[in-house]
Amino acid sequence: MRRSNDRLERLLILLRDSKRVYRSGEELAKALGVSRVAVWKHVKTLRDTGYVIEAKPKLGYRLLKEADILKPTLVKEGLRTNFIGCEVRCYDAVPSTQSVVKEAAERGFREGFVAIAEEQTAGRGRRGRSWVSPRGGLWLSILLKPGLPPPKLPLLMLAAGLAVSKAVETTCGLKAELKWPNDVLINGRKVAGILAEASVEADLVHYVVLGIGVNVNNDLPVKLKEEATTLKEQLGSSVARVKLVQELLKALEDEYLTLKRGGYQEVLDGWRARSSILKSEVMVSLMGEAYEGVAEDVDGDGALILRLKDGSLKRFLAGDVTLRIKAKG
Repeated sequence: MRRSNDRLERLLILLRDSKRVYRSGEELAKALGVSRVAVWKHVKTLRDTGYVIEAKPKLGYRLLKEADILKPTLVKEGLRTNFIGCEVRCYDAVPSTQSVVKEAAERGFREGFVAIAEEQTAGRGRRGRSWVSPRGGLWLSILLKPGLPPPKLPLLMLAAGLAVSKAVETTCGLKAELKWPNDVLINGRKVAGILAEASVEADLVHYVVLGIGVNVNNDLPVKLKEEATTLKEQLGSSVARVKLVQELLKALEDEYLTLKRGGYQEVLDGWRARSSILKSEVMVSLMGEAYEGVAEDVDGDGALILRLKDGSLKRFLAGDVTLRIKAKG
């Protein structure tokens, strides 16, 4: 089975490299070390998974349309990163990619390991909330070993949000905004969320598992449609998830390296430029209490600074609050 899967992926690469030019069955058979009948069977398997492959007598085969599936070889082919994505594993369904990467971290996997799932059966967000993760979305977690002081770890979520917004703009041409601490919005509706879980001992950060969930081509439950959206809905057509994840991993590595070299202000300025809440009236709830005021800024540790109605300033740390943009009127 493993050899058959390897040949399928090699066949895909050959067809993709042809850039819609026909490749003869004989040529493909020779390259794969199989018979022409075996090539035909592999082509049928690819068609069954959603690839559109045209076949013509005396000309051969050509790839007309990619299937919307995520495979390690497809993700790594053309990936422009140095270490994030050094190893990529794709799963059909897992309870949570966070759990997969946490286990990998405990087993000593290298920094940059990425786990991607077509579906999460027990996806989770901040503060233990469930995260709906059906097929068609992009659900992944990344192993990071940042070497940052623990107080600076909230900046990782801001950097990840910035990376997601840049990847969405590059891939889809859609303007994505950021809502503190971990949401990515399009036209005021949530399209992506971020979760950072760290293993910390005293002042030592052993590792961080950074989870990112993006609504791409998936359907949303009716109860979420008012507050959430998908890239497909906003764009009006399906989005190539392989391209999106490649752009996301590249943007994430860039922002992450900026943080590691001490460029906190650079990341914060990038986040502020895309913020949907700064200088707006908001409501922050904390441990059953609600605070209303103006979101003045985020500080050097990524905390939200709220100017209350009496003019005083109150600082909120990511992970402790729920924030909603206050309705006008």
